[in-house]
Amino acid sequence: MELSKKRRRALLALALTAVLGMGVTPAWAGVTPTEGQNVVAGKTTAEQAETSAPMLDAEDAGEAAAPQELALPAQEAPLPEEAKSPAPADENEAQATDAEVGSAPAGDGAKTDQQEATKAEPATKAAGQTPASGDGADDGSGSTMAELEELSKTTNVDELVASKPQVVRDEAPLQLRKLAKTASVKSIEMMRLYNPNSGEHFYTSNAEEVANLRSLGWRLESVGWVAPETSNVPVYRLYNPNAGDHHYTTSVEERDDLVRLGWHDEGIGWYSDSGETVALLRQYNPNAKAGAHNFTTSEEENDSLVRLGWRAEGIGWYALAAGYAIDPKETSYIYLDAGHGWQSNRPTKWDPGAQGNGYDEADLTHDLTARVAKYARELYGLRVYNNGDAGPSLVDYSGRQADAKSRGCTSLVSIHFNASEDSRATGYESYRHSETPNPRSARLQSIMHAQLTSTGLRNRGARSAVIAVVSGRNDGLPATLLEICFVTNPYDMRQYMANRDKVARALAKGLYEAAQAGF
Repeated sequence: MELSKKRRRALLALALTAVLGMGVTPAWAGVTPTEGQNVVAGKTTAEQAETSAPMLDAEDAGEAAAPQELALPAQEAPLPEEAKSPAPADENEAQATDAEVGSAPAGDGAKTDQQEATKAEPATKAAGQTPASGDGADDGSGSTMAELEELSKTTNVDELVASKPQVVRDEAPLQLRKLAKTASVKSIEMMRLYNPNSGEHFYTSNAEEVANLRSLGWRLESVGWVAPETSNVPVYRLYNPNAGDHHYTTSVEERDDLVRLGWHDEGIGWYSDSGETVALLRQYNPNAKAGAHNFTTSEEENDSLVRLGWRAEGIGWYALAAGYAIDPKETSYIYLDAGHGWQSNRPTKWDPGAQGNGYDEADLTHDLTARVAKYARELYGLRVYNNGDAGPSLVDYSGRQADAKSRGCTSLVSIHFNASEDSRATGYESYRHSETPNPRSARLQSIMHAQLTSTGLRNRGARSAVIAVVSGRNDGLPATLLEICFVTNPYDMRQYMANRDKVARALAKGLYEAAQAGF
């Protein structure tokens, strides 16, 4: 992300102000998150430091399975001695929360250039010596203040730093010079994800990798930091096939040591900021097998982990900017499927679905999804795609998973109404696919099923079946299908029609809870 002309000009003006001796520092030039707030969304570091890693119930444990690439394979290579963790001295020692568990064990024996990692900031020259003001003032290199003012109008920040006005290079505050140096650098956001089963944190800028890991149960916690798109300092990514986790380092020696010990070299993960703007602090948990390293721009998180028994290992690399929390609502995009209705790829363009007591299922689903989408947006600020708005262009049920995926949606909730030859059949139920399920579909089903109590009808249970719209085919999304009630039962329909707005609000709340859970 390159800075806008307006912001770059503002930066130039600030640097010029520093030259004139006014000592102004931009408010957005901080290198750490707001005090008391970790980079993990929704939790302060203090809160995280006081809690231990969450225990998963049997249902969650089955749904949030570790991704295949992190599954522990057969012992194809010896487990590096450095990756083995000693038994903890105390049961509670160095237990970390979601936000605190590190990324991967490199081990005590893996060599690190500690002198490089803890390198001090370069000393700055005194900023108090400024040239005399006035149009004729000279900076010592033949440039007048008038020339400096003219220079400040440029949109090329590099000209401010590298051109002839020596005073800008020598006497502007260090932070301003760093900002001037990096302002025009192309950057990428490094996403920080957490595996609740292995305790590993994983870092990547690859959107497809993020989406794949989230579909396998990983939690997107935050933007870990902002990295340069390229630099002369690569950060190497390595994988331990026995422990099933990753490690990251700028040290060629450490990389080569780990490869000799059986780790896989996965190449360059990203780049460190050559300008050393913001430090990525590295911590090590000697008692963890997987997720033994953590990397953060937050000094508070670093200090909290050290108090819990982690070892501070200095600076891992540098970022252009610190990490920041992500609102789950911003990363969630839910596909709301109105069952039946339009099917552009079929000879019969309109499918009414189940029928009974004067009602067509398709009419009911389109009405309800419109209400749910409205409340989800207005009450919770969610991003929802309601395919009931698509009209005649909508494909039939078998193509809706693919349609959701093509739109960048993160989960799918399909709304239906039931029917039976027995008019006494009553109640609500939900489904996930029984043969090709996404590992997280059961959790999504549980969240949404709980909202159906608002119908006031009998709970027929959470079930599984071979249903195409919730299939894991086409790299399917986490998905569930809800049967609201029976159109063939007069009592069900009276209950639903009397409470349909209440049902819509409840389902919108369910979508919000799903978004908070990373769907």
